[in-house]
Amino acid sequence: MRIIDRYLMQEIVKPLMVISALLLSIFVSYIAAEFLADAASGLLPGRIIAYLIALKLIVSLEFLLPTTLFFSVVIALGRLYADTEMTALFACGVSLNRIIKVVFSLSLVVAVLVAGLSLYVRPWAFTDFYRLRDLAMAQFDLSKMEGGSFYQIPLENRIFFAEEVDHDQNRARGVFLQAKRGSLEGKETPPVKYRVRAATTARLSLSGSPPDVAEWQWRLASPFSAVLLALLAVPLSRTAPRQGKYAKIVFGVIIYALYYNLSATAKSWVETGVAPTVPGIWWVPGLLTLVVIGLLRQQIRDLFRNSARRGHAV
Repeated sequence: MRIIDRYLMQEIVKPLMVISALLLSIFVSYIAAEFLADAASGLLPGRIIAYLIALKLIVSLEFLLPTTLFFSVVIALGRLYADTEMTALFACGVSLNRIIKVVFSLSLVVAVLVAGLSLYVRPWAFTDFYRLRDLAMAQFDLSKMEGGSFYQIPLENRIFFAEEVDHDQNRARGVFLQAKRGSLEGKETPPVKYRVRAATTARLSLSGSPPDVAEWQWRLASPFSAVLLALLAVPLSRTAPRQGKYAKIVFGVIIYALYYNLSATAKSWVETGVAPTVPGIWWVPGLLTLVVIGLLRQQIRDLFRNSARRGHAV
């Protein structure tokens, strides 16, 4: 059985590596385009762009890892169904519980990584990200700006406009600056703000503020989501031999998008006080748990019926 376990793990890990590389490339391209646009307009110095991208990428792993595992299980097991290998495994006495155990084991590894990222790495990365971004925005490069254009500076929601910009003397004329507060002489020091995503998990756990509670519950729910999505992929991957190994990908995308949209919506409701902090966002993973249990039980019953029919026919 160990040979079969290793084989199943290898089949899941192979698409896992490919999908991870693909999603990371797409994400890096997206955030790089955003930061490069700010650098071109003088809002960000080029020397810190790479570090800011790295911080955003680290934070993104919190949801990229469960995502890649989910689709990897769907693709890997879907191929086994399409090539009738899964039928052969069942005929040889390999139970669905054995396959679930392999997927569950992999999901636990991913869940531990996600827990570390969500509970500890996430607040550190956001703290550094906000600090560098605010400092860079406070010291934007005037030489890269053009006259007659408005520039929105995220720090303090400032709007900067100059009728003319003299790049040679690094001076601007006809300046308009809309800001709540700030200093126009010398280098500005950005004020230290409290941001929920940069708060430590320990601090959030002691707070009763709805935004803090929503963030705390989100961090705790992330590793559970990794396990639930991986287990959900087991029944979703079941296909008929003629359907093809990618038959359930579109359906999987819909289910995945629905789950994370519901989670984000529930988090927003708790943050704004629309929903109470108890149960908070937990009803979403709770609902997914019921769906997973229901689908797995249905698949086990179907396998039992098919096995009974074959035995009766013989």
